[in-house]
Amino acid sequence: MAGAPAPDFTLPLLSGGDLTLSKEKGSTVILDFWATWCGPCRVAMPAIHQVAKELAGRGVKLYSIDQGEDAETIKAFLVQMQLEDIQVALDTDMSVSQLYHADGIPQTVIVGPDGVVRLVHVGLWAIPTEDAADTPEGQAKQMQQVLADSLRKDIEAILDTPSNSAP
Repeated sequence: MAGAPAPDFTLPLLSGGDLTLSKEKGSTVILDFWATWCGPCRVAMPAIHQVAKELAGRGVKLYSIDQGEDAETIKAFLVQMQLEDIQVALDTDMSVSQLYHADGIPQTVIVGPDGVVRLVHVGLWAIPTEDAADTPEGQAKQMQQVLADSLRKDIEAILDTPSNSAP
């Protein structure tokens, strides 16, 4: 998908209203495909959210696309994870997940301001085994840091490309 125009879609937002991707042209959009039951998604979401908040002033927007779960399950999860301010799009029939080939989650898709898919990443970013912390909690924090650093670098490169202005 990278290098191709991002497939357009409209999904309802958990907070009300709709997300129509084509209306986001001019912004760099992170689409984070996930589900509450997905362990790696639980590790990735806080890091993706952190980077999106850091870069929001540069036109970066995050939409987390939940795969097929009900609103109450999602709301409870967001409260538990202290991520209530994330914009969640509800892909109840999984049609957008299919459109983006999000068969494995988490899947992170970055759409440039021109509406072109710039990056697709499936799964968590890896840390070298010899550098891994001794505890699962420590390893999760390391993965979050590696993910945040890599995602920040990738998005900043997109933002700093002169040809990325929307037509």
